[in-house]
Amino acid sequence: MSKGRRFGWAIAILVGVALVGTFTLYRVVTTTAWGRQKFITWALNSANGTLGGRGSITVGVLHELNGDGIRASDVSLLDTAGTVVLHVDEVRGSLSYGALLNKMVHITSLDVRGVQLNLKRDFAGPWNIAYIINGGPVKPGPHMPGFGDDIRIDSISLSDGKIAMRYPWAPNAMFQGKVRDSVIAVRKSLHEIVVLPQGLMESRGIFLPRVVARDVVVATPLHTPSSLQLDTLGLTLSDPAIRVVQT
Repeated sequence: MSKGRRFGWAIAILVGVALVGTFTLYRVVTTTAWGRQKFITWALNSANGTLGGRGSITVGVLHELNGDGIRASDVSLLDTAGTVVLHVDEVRGSLSYGALLNKMVHITSLDVRGVQLNLKRDFAGPWNIAYIINGGPVKPGPHMPGFGDDIRIDSISLSDGKIAMRYPWAPNAMFQGKVRDSVIAVRKSLHEIVVLPQGLMESRGIFLPRVVARDVVVATPLHTPSSLQLDTLGLTLSDPAIRVVQT
């Protein structure tokens, strides 16, 4: 056998071993509980590293992970105190694996059910979700360099969503004395107001039975504003209840 032919066989064997190894790794990761647990641990470490220590993501159960997509339940975003800011009962999604080679997170479809978003703002400081996304110094941690700079979602469907908001409220400074007390009384009759030593805290709720959007741009390398195309929206604002529907 000539040197060229031997070299060709060596290359073929190496390619074959690589393909077998890749297929074996794929089967282990997607069909075994041990493989799925290893994958989700790696993915969460990378995601939490991207958050820079300002929050963390947890996943209760990873049910499915294969070429068709991923299905997980009991997914939460926590703040630094361990308080749940965002909770999702179930997530189903499909990912473009080829885009990962270019460090792009391209989600072709995302279906989320049972979403609870708890937004809170104290008398000083930003909203809790704003701090997690882009607030405070970044703490070094394990993450994949470049990932998180380009995130796009082709289509997203949300059902059974609820947004709970708690924030400071005060009458306009032009109202003084008894007039100010009257404005506060009217506000308390319509909304949930709690009197605290620092001032008044108001709570509101938004209920989202169904939201459908497409062409969602979460982040770009040029840091352009996020955007989406909203197709369907149904929501109810609480206290008093106001229903809004757009299709």
